[in-house]
Amino acid sequence: MKNNMSRAHKVGRIVTLGALSLLFLIGLWWCGQAADNLFVKSENYYPVFYWTMLIAGIALWGLVGSSVLLKKPAAENVASVTIATLFAAYCFEGTLWALGIKPGDYFNRLERRGKQVDHRTPLQVVADMRTGGKQAVPLYFPALHVTSSRKNGAGLFPVSGVSRAFTVYCNEDGHYSTYTSDERGFKNPSGLLSHPSPFDIAIVGDSFTNGACVDLDQDLASHIRRRLPLTVSLGMDGNGPLIELATMKEYIPTLRPKLVLWFYYDNDLDDLEKELRDPVLRQYLDPAYSQNLINRQNEVDAFLRSLIDVKLKDLKAHPPVKESAVGDTTRLKRIRRLAEALLKEHPIESPVHDQTTTDNYMTIVDAANKLVAQSGGTLILVYLPDWTRVKERPNDPTYRQKNIILATASKTGVPVIDVLDELRARPDAATVYYNYPGSHFNKDGYRIVAEYVLDRIGAQTQSRSKLLK
Repeated sequence: MKNNMSRAHKVGRIVTLGALSLLFLIGLWWCGQAADNLFVKSENYYPVFYWTMLIAGIALWGLVGSSVLLKKPAAENVASVTIATLFAAYCFEGTLWALGIKPGDYFNRLERRGKQVDHRTPLQVVADMRTGGKQAVPLYFPALHVTSSRKNGAGLFPVSGVSRAFTVYCNEDGHYSTYTSDERGFKNPSGLLSHPSPFDIAIVGDSFTNGACVDLDQDLASHIRRRLPLTVSLGMDGNGPLIELATMKEYIPTLRPKLVLWFYYDNDLDDLEKELRDPVLRQYLDPAYSQNLINRQNEVDAFLRSLIDVKLKDLKAHPPVKESAVGDTTRLKRIRRLAEALLKEHPIESPVHDQTTTDNYMTIVDAANKLVAQSGGTLILVYLPDWTRVKERPNDPTYRQKNIILATASKTGVPVIDVLDELRARPDAATVYYNYPGSHFNKDGYRIVAEYVLDRIGAQTQSRSKLLK
């Protein structure tokens, strides 16, 4: 019996030491992160929060030290440490609640500065507008249709949104950007696409090209349009290279732009990997394939509206659960948000795509270059860096396989404009031209990118004869 008690006592001591070691490491991590944000980083959004975190870390070290010196049975020691840790955690959570701090929540920071913030989802905004009599729609973008379960490549695959519709877009600065879509479902002034071809410029790409979360007069196309009025945007959120090729095949032969600016964003190979699994999209690798979407807009609108109606009915049947201060505190929601925010501060290694994906990308670039040339234009690839590249890895050519993208453009004879060159030359570009880490550009970001691209293509004047030979 005595041996059994001795063995149990030893096991208890080991468990205690393990628990204390873990708490010591957590305290060390808290102090390190707090010190880094308080004394090293130039961007410090939560000074009170990080001072609290630093003090809590030091207090946790003191708890561990005093626990080691306690001459109590192992079980009692573990219980004391556990209770003290939970008490400290809930005190920390309560402090964050009292100060109104939600770590990692950009909107919370805006609210603490006194700005009104719309916390609704796009679908909730649309539902409220329809209740008030305005027939709005959310942006139902092409990437939402991507699926590997489509049978035999059957089914409609729109590459635009609902046409001539008041569209609720997105929100990254506290308010929702909205626009009325053009006659093909893109974000352009009404009537622009009815102008006889050829157009000056067509821009193709994803949400950055579509001017995500800024109003119509503040996006890339609008800034370019101030110098070259016949500039049309064919961008859509979530687009990858294959959807962008599909967009060009459906619309470029009719628009016949003299110049096509194809904006490549850092995550586009990720999108391509998904797109290649969709049977309809894969057919666009065939030079002869087209859905003839330019003549099927009524069908596209009916299809998209039916999908939106389903989403609205589901929202009505299952309204979102409102946040509960008591429930959030009980679940330590703010501390968990803190952990997520701290983890996001350190860039995750970018994915490396296999040879099949990069080979398909070369096929797509070559096909797009030939298509644009056959339509009487010139294709230029514009490289848009993500926030992490601008902030953390501006000189790493292997990050997100940029070296492969540039090599592909070179092999297919497509000239490149690298926007990173401009952003790298501007102080604090990651802070000044983005709303928050990982966001889209703000209105100033879209402006300086458009001006840089225009300067690079020689558009100092509105003379079409000088710009587009």
